[in-house]
Amino acid sequence: MLGLHPWHVAAASPDWAMRLEALLREHRTGVGECGLDFARKESDRTEQEAAFRIQLRLAQSFHRPIAIHVVQAWGRCLDLLKEVGVPPAGALVHAFSGSRDMALALQSLGIFLSFSRESLRPDRPKAREALRSVNPGFLLLETDGATDLGAVVMAGAEILQIPEEDLAALTWENGQRCFRELLA
Repeated sequence: MLGLHPWHVAAASPDWAMRLEALLREHRTGVGECGLDFARKESDRTEQEAAFRIQLRLAQSFHRPIAIHVVQAWGRCLDLLKEVGVPPAGALVHAFSGSRDMALALQSLGIFLSFSRESLRPDRPKAREALRSVNPGFLLLETDGATDLGAVVMAGAEILQIPEEDLAALTWENGQRCFRELLA
C-alpha cells in the first residue's frame, strides 16, 4: 500500500499527490493507509479531508483498493465516502473500532472491515459488538504489526463462537476478494 497517512498530512510536501500518482503508475499497489484521525489535535481536519479525497480519487482512477484509517471521525469519513465514492476495486477500514451502526453503514457501501487484536480486547465492547454485526463476506482480520495473526483469529473465533479454522478460511477468502486487483 502507498499513501499519505492522516498523521503526516501537515508535514507532506506540496507535491505529495503527484508523487503518489507517479508511484501508483509505476507499482501495482493499493492506496493507503489514508483517512481521517481527529484525535490528533495538532492535525488540520480540512487538510486531512482534502488528502483523503485526493487518495479516494486516485484509488478510483487507478482501479486500486484503498485502506482507510479512521479515529474519532466516523461520521465525517462516511460522509466523504458517500460524496466521493468508494473505489470500485474495493476498500477496507483498517483496525475497525467503530460502532455496530457504523459497521452496518460501511458494509452497505461494500466496504470490508478489518479487526485487529487491539480492537477485540475484552475492554472494547463496542468493537466486539460491531464484529458480531459484520456480514461474514465483509470480515477481515489483521495483526496491525504488533500481534501474532493466530492470536487475532483465536480472539475473533471466541467472540463469534465459531471454529478458528472456519474464521481463518473465511477471512483468507475475503482478503483474496478485497485485494483481487493486486493479485491478478
